[in-house]
Amino acid sequence: MSATRFSFRMYALLTALLCVLCLGSACHRGAGSPYELLLAMQAAEAPLPSGKLYLRSAPEGDPSHLSDPLLAALFGNGALPPAMDGVEDAACFFSYTHPCEFSVFLCKTLSSTSAVSQMCLRRLDAIRQHRSYDGLDDAAVSDYLDRASVTVRGRYVILCVSSDPDAAFRAIRRIG
Repeated sequence: MSATRFSFRMYALLTALLCVLCLGSACHRGAGSPYELLLAMQAAEAPLPSGKLYLRSAPEGDPSHLSDPLLAALFGNGALPPAMDGVEDAACFFSYTHPCEFSVFLCKTLSSTSAVSQMCLRRLDAIRQHRSYDGLDDAAVSDYLDRASVTVRGRYVILCVSSDPDAAFRAIRRIG
């Protein structure tokens, strides 16, 4: 009888351990891809201005590929930022005619987020210096730029220039 209790306890312990491991791996998956997070942010932006979505993981030659030259122009003063070495995947929405902009970078490691967030802060400074958008008054532009932010969430770095950043981040939280 003692051996039966021992084997039952071992079975119960192993079952509990497997359940914890399975739950842990499900939580470890993350909040979704940068593309999914970016789509959620776009859906929360009302109205979303015209623009273009780019994906780092899109195949080269695809019009939506977030290429090294585009990253260099927008985030690196003409050269690919070294912080991109720490990026696993990325998705960006650029309006070009409006201050609304979203970028989501999934970093390879937590330690990579510091360099990537600094890269995004430099981009945010560049957007704030531009400040001139045809058809938008200064007050509307200032409203976007004053609430713009760079946020680190786990291995994600998120640049958000939105009419309603709180709504954009609520949309992200619903995903993960």
